[in-house]
Amino acid sequence: MILIVAGVSAFCASALSEVAPRPEGIGGPLFTESFDDADLLKRGWYDGRKFTISQKHAYAGKGCIEYAWRRGTRAPYTSSGIRREFKPTDTVYVRYYLRLSKGWGWTGRGYHPHLTHFLTTANDRFHGPARSHLTVYVEPQNGRLRLAATDMQNVRMPHGLTQGALRGGFNGKFYDSGQRLFSDADWHCVEAMFKLNSLDLKRDRPRSDGELRGWFDGKLVIERTDVIFRTTDFPNMEFNQFLLLPYFGPRLLPHAQTLWIDELAVGTQRIGPIRNKAEAAEGKPRIAPRDKVTKRLAENIVRSAGINTGLCVHLGCTDGHLTAELAGQGKFVVHGVASTREAAETARRHLQSLGLHGTVSIHHADFSRLPYVENLVNLVVVDDFTDAQKKGLPLEEVMRVLCPNGAAWLGQKDAPAKVIRKKRPAETDEWTHWLHDPGCTNLSSDALVGPGARLQWMDGPNWLTAGNVTELFAGGRSFNVMGMRVGRDDVQCVLIARDAFNGLVLWKRVLATGHSRYSPRVVVAAGERVFAVMKNQNREALVTLDAATGKVVRTYDLAMSPQSVLYLDGQLIVTAENAVCSVNAETGAVRWRIAAPENTAFRFTTPLDYSQYPHVVCCKGRLFVFLKDAPEPPYSLVCYDVATGAEKWRKRHRGELLKCYEGVLALVEQPEKFRFKVKTLGTIRGVSAEDGRKLWDYENVIGLHSDANAACSGGLFWVNADGKGLLGLDPATGSERKRLKIQMTGYCGYVRTTERHFLGVFSRFVSTETGESFDAGCYKNACAVGQVPANGMVYTFPIACSCCPYLRGFLAFAPAAAETPKKAHPETEERLEKGPAYGVTPERPTADARPGWNTFRHDPQRSGSTDEAIPRDLKVLWSQSITDSERTPYGKSMTPPVVAEGKVFVAAPDAHQVCALDAKTGEVCWRYLLDGRVEVPPTVHEGLCLFGANDGWVYCLRATDGTLIWRFRAAPEGRRILVRGRLESPWPVPGVLVTGGVAYFAAGRHARGPEGISLYAMEPATGSVRWRKHLQRIRSWKDSFVVNDLLVGGGQSL
Repeated sequence: MILIVAGVSAFCASALSEVAPRPEGIGGPLFTESFDDADLLKRGWYDGRKFTISQKHAYAGKGCIEYAWRRGTRAPYTSSGIRREFKPTDTVYVRYYLRLSKGWGWTGRGYHPHLTHFLTTANDRFHGPARSHLTVYVEPQNGRLRLAATDMQNVRMPHGLTQGALRGGFNGKFYDSGQRLFSDADWHCVEAMFKLNSLDLKRDRPRSDGELRGWFDGKLVIERTDVIFRTTDFPNMEFNQFLLLPYFGPRLLPHAQTLWIDELAVGTQRIGPIRNKAEAAEGKPRIAPRDKVTKRLAENIVRSAGINTGLCVHLGCTDGHLTAELAGQGKFVVHGVASTREAAETARRHLQSLGLHGTVSIHHADFSRLPYVENLVNLVVVDDFTDAQKKGLPLEEVMRVLCPNGAAWLGQKDAPAKVIRKKRPAETDEWTHWLHDPGCTNLSSDALVGPGARLQWMDGPNWLTAGNVTELFAGGRSFNVMGMRVGRDDVQCVLIARDAFNGLVLWKRVLATGHSRYSPRVVVAAGERVFAVMKNQNREALVTLDAATGKVVRTYDLAMSPQSVLYLDGQLIVTAENAVCSVNAETGAVRWRIAAPENTAFRFTTPLDYSQYPHVVCCKGRLFVFLKDAPEPPYSLVCYDVATGAEKWRKRHRGELLKCYEGVLALVEQPEKFRFKVKTLGTIRGVSAEDGRKLWDYENVIGLHSDANAACSGGLFWVNADGKGLLGLDPATGSERKRLKIQMTGYCGYVRTTERHFLGVFSRFVSTETGESFDAGCYKNACAVGQVPANGMVYTFPIACSCCPYLRGFLAFAPAAAETPKKAHPETEERLEKGPAYGVTPERPTADARPGWNTFRHDPQRSGSTDEAIPRDLKVLWSQSITDSERTPYGKSMTPPVVAEGKVFVAAPDAHQVCALDAKTGEVCWRYLLDGRVEVPPTVHEGLCLFGANDGWVYCLRATDGTLIWRFRAAPEGRRILVRGRLESPWPVPGVLVTGGVAYFAAGRHARGPEGISLYAMEPATGSVRWRKHLQRIRSWKDSFVVNDLLVGGGQSL
């Protein structure tokens, strides 16, 4: 028998950890080397004497350099090491193709073999790589890609070593890929980039902003942006020398073996893999003349639109050339819409030839109703808008799908192109601070937010591993701060920037490392800037980040450890225990500074140590903060003028600051620690912001998340009166003004408010006018954070709860569509499309054919087992690369395989394709390209290959050659959303189950949600529907089909 093992080694030469979704732009080289001949010393190389060029093993061109070792040796005998200098630069990049001989043996140690290196201007042109002021390494190590750095020569320098202490005379820091990548004898593209960290010469210390990245076969597998490579001992250090020096340490070489290197390039920015090996082999330019014109057009489109990230839609796609070039102009996910099936197929084949299919995908549809939800697309490109209008495209449709601040480039044959932009609706609001605004009101003015009626986008990670910190929204972007585990013991606090309207990741930045909690009070977003405290190696600094790129724009020199940061009209109010100051956000100039008096401190801790208290609030031009000026409460609540820093008043009060609303400060006094399911009594207190007078007290049961104790909306403070409903209190007097017969709890997260709704725990909305409650039921509010209303939508984030099968990850829900198609639910007959092989009887297996593994996990019960005997000693018969297209951070490179009828069937989800291979040889028999992920492998039944896709369709192909027999739209509508970096239907179809001669499948995500799940039974050969059952907004969690994950058959039930 043949055992098929699907994994990185067997099918796909790409693997990566969870990293950013798109590579950088293409750049030019400092030098290149094809190793076509041995005349390297004539081309600027030096310090080498012998070079063996192998023509037999070349990846491209006429040859490659060969390094072979005899058993027990250290250095290769076929070729020597060699160097090359280049123009000094603080950023350096290298790309080369590497092949290891069959049966390559690793050292089994945490080091060696060494391979390629960069040295700097701090050493001379013949200095050895081991004991230098800085050497960075790129090498394979025990199957992983490793980037490393060492600086042993700095041991006696004034500022010492940056790459760790000496051990056995050596030091170094290693940065390895998360997975083993080198597992075969094939060629693989290795890329690496290093950027030196900057220096704070005024303080005589380095900044932890050095960068390194590593790519394997075009996929980013290593990324760090907080590295220190150098100290102020070397203010003028730059990279200037490349070393190719393969080497094994003494007694580490396991046996005789060989490696080959080809197509090397060194530059100052990423160059990327070779797109077309045939062209490289013939020495042709990378871009054909025709594509140069197309590339210039794509560059002009992106430049004139002013948008280079996000979702780009190309309407009127023909051959895929312009669609592909648009993808290379920025961090785009590109979707082309073709008006004919023939154009769609042609474009897909072109994208497949470039390795772009998936990142760029093609859809066939008419233009009258574009297949996207409202406010999703960043850039719409129309080649010929006049022609598109004739084909039914109204301008209103273009504007409907554009997100606020998005642009449409409308080309014209006989006139200049026009660029139109979509304005942000005035009725929407942002969420710039942890508790919405400097007054910490948790109140949004967004008038469009309502109960989630439809899903807008989803992204990973699905599970919370180390705590949510906060979520901010500004400038059409989402900024999530969360803890993420790195290995077993380490935690990083990471800031992830996304597009707020489609969820595409823009950049990531580590704000802090270690186990200390990161405070939500010290990160703010405003316009094109993010202000955050960065912590590294026991150092803290308040910085400004560019909201579009994540790069540090400014570091503020404040000589304090900020505990609170607020943004008001261009100034930052920064408070620490020892001082409070006002800083010009743009220039960093300190406008005023107030030090805490001797033996006092501004208060940022409580006896209960609850981080949810803001401690500092601002409103109506005033700043309020408690001063710990006594051994025990009451402490002084101090009011300062925001413009001048002058003290306005000082009054003693008990309790903690909650917010400032309608000129009244809300305080909460809680005498004992909160315990679940135990009533905790406390006092809500109103204090005049004008003069500090106590206005009123309200004794009440106190919740875990304190904002549930005094929400605000409609000019009232709202409190949960135990057993009395939700009471609206007059801010000035504390008297009851309104009562709603409902309770709002916040024990899992904050209660947020708009002028129309309270947003409570789980997915609950309550009308502020009537008290009517609505719960979507399919998601739960983010742990500690709650639901966040912004941009006309409601957002929630990963949770740690496993109590119920919720939709998981980062989620954005929008109100009902502004316009519903006239016929959103056509009859099932209208959804069936017949292919070229429809009605032709497929070739079926003979009666004596051996049983196969026809479906995922073998059988309808998904048992994952077989009675067939497996030999004790297994050997690899063949391996085959399925795809080299880019994988998304939370997507999949490949599904498990199924084996039937002499073929192996496997899907590459992020590449949007299904592939069949000959089971004996591994040769690719056919590929089928489509417009969505296929996340469950096909089911093979009597000559048919059936599978569901995340585009909402079910496909039936002829198993012998992959010809389409039929496809059926199981989704009730054709609209698309963004999920984990790819366009998908809100009703994906995760696989097809065949039992009893009937095909079963389900379309949808969650039966409690607003869009529901549709379950179908169908005739496999004809696509005719036997029955359909729709599940929507079901109430019970138990004994119900809730989450559409994987169909399992057993007896008479599914």
